[in-house]
Amino acid sequence: MMNRLKTVKASMIISILLTSMIISIAPSSFAQEDQGGLFRFVPYIDMNVDNIEDTRGILPEDPRGATIIKVDVFYQIQGILAKNCEKLAETYSVQTQINVELGEVPSYCSVSLIDQSTQAYIMSSYEKAVKQIRLAVKFLKDAPNNVDVRIPLTFTSTAVNVLLYQVESETTTKHVIVSPSYIPIIDAYATKELKEVTPGEIAVFDVELVNQGNELTEFRFTDIDAPDGWTAAIRSETKVESATALDGESSKIVQLQVTPPYNFGYHDEQEQITITVQGFYFAKGNENTTSDPIPIRVIVRNRGFSFQPGIEMAAIVILIVVLLVLVFIFRTRIHIRKK
Repeated sequence: MMNRLKTVKASMIISILLTSMIISIAPSSFAQEDQGGLFRFVPYIDMNVDNIEDTRGILPEDPRGATIIKVDVFYQIQGILAKNCEKLAETYSVQTQINVELGEVPSYCSVSLIDQSTQAYIMSSYEKAVKQIRLAVKFLKDAPNNVDVRIPLTFTSTAVNVLLYQVESETTTKHVIVSPSYIPIIDAYATKELKEVTPGEIAVFDVELVNQGNELTEFRFTDIDAPDGWTAAIRSETKVESATALDGESSKIVQLQVTPPYNFGYHDEQEQITITVQGFYFAKGNENTTSDPIPIRVIVRNRGFSFQPGIEMAAIVILIVVLLVLVFIFRTRIHIRKK
C-alpha cells in the first residue's frame, strides 16, 4: 500500500515538473520569429484585388460615376497550435476587427473607402481567411493617360484572446494600383467670328484648337457647311499635345479661309459658314477614342462691286478705245478751230 502511494506521489510530482518545464521552455523552444510564442500569435494580413480588370483603364470624368474596386483581405495566424486556436475561436465566435485607412494619392485621383472596417475570424488557412472591402475611385480629366497610381491602404487588426491563446494586434500597408485611360476632351473656336471683305477677297479666320484631354489628340474637321457659291477651306488634320505633357503645347492655331462668290455687279451679302471638328485617338484596346463634335460658326460680309470673270479685260479694252476716240475727237476739233 505504501509503495502504491509513493508511486502515485512520484507520478504526480513528475507530471507537475514536466508541465512546469513545458510551460517554462515553450516560449523559447517552440517560438517562431513571427509568432512570438506557442500560445501567442502575430497575425499575417494580406490583400488582393478581386478583379484586376477593374483597376485598368478607368475613364476620367466618367459620367457613370466612380469605379468600384473590390479588395479581398486575408487574415491568418500561423504556428504549431494555430488550428487549435482557430477551432476555439470558431466555437466561441471570437473575431478580430480590421480597420482600414487610406493614404495619400495624387490630386487628379479621388479615392474613398466604402468599407472602412471588417470583421475576420481567426483562421489558420490562407484560403479561408478572406474578407472583402470596397473602394470608389475617380480620375479627373487631367489624369495622365495610362500612368500607374498606387493607392496605399493601411490595415490594423485588434488584439483578441481565445482562452489561453493570445492573438496580437498587427498593422500593415498594402497598395492597390490603378491607372486612368485616355479621355478625348477638346475645345475649338474662332478667335474672331465676323469679318468684312470685298468681292474677290478671302476672309481668313484664326481657329484655336485646345486639347483638354490627357494624351496627344488629332483634330479632324469632318464637315464644312457653306452657302452655294461660297467656299471654305481648312487643314483637315492637326495633332495637338495634351496639357498633361511636360513640354507639350496644348493648343494650336489653324486658319479657316472663306471665299465669297465673285459675280458681276454690286454685292452686299452676309452669310454664316459652319465647320465641325472632332478629336481622335488611336490607342489599342481603347474604345473611348472620339470626342463629341464641336461646331464652329463664322460670319462673312461681302460688300462691293465686282466684274464677272473675263469681262474685266474687255471692259478695260473698251475704256481705252473710248478714251482714244475721245482724245482723237478733241484734237480734231482743236485743229479745225485753228484753221
